[in-house]
Amino acid sequence: MCSLVRIMTDRVHTMSKKLTIPESSARLPTGDVAARYSVTTRSIDRWRKDPELAFPQPIYINDRKYWSLADLENWERRRVQAHA
Repeated sequence: MCSLVRIMTDRVHTMSKKLTIPESSARLPTGDVAARYSVTTRSIDRWRKDPELAFPQPIYINDRKYWSLADLENWERRRVQAHA
């Protein structure tokens, strides 16, 4: 039994070393998005619903909202360009 646990643990460690998440696919939960812009999570929800802001839409994973970091950075660039 002990050797089986060690084998399984070694496999998990090996698999986790091989897993790398590309920067472009990084996802932020609602709280992190709110902290990024120094607003409340409720503000993020309002921004998401405001078509004039064109705030990125989240993806849902297990009924939780996550935003693509790349989408947020693109939105920030567009906002800066619009106000320049």
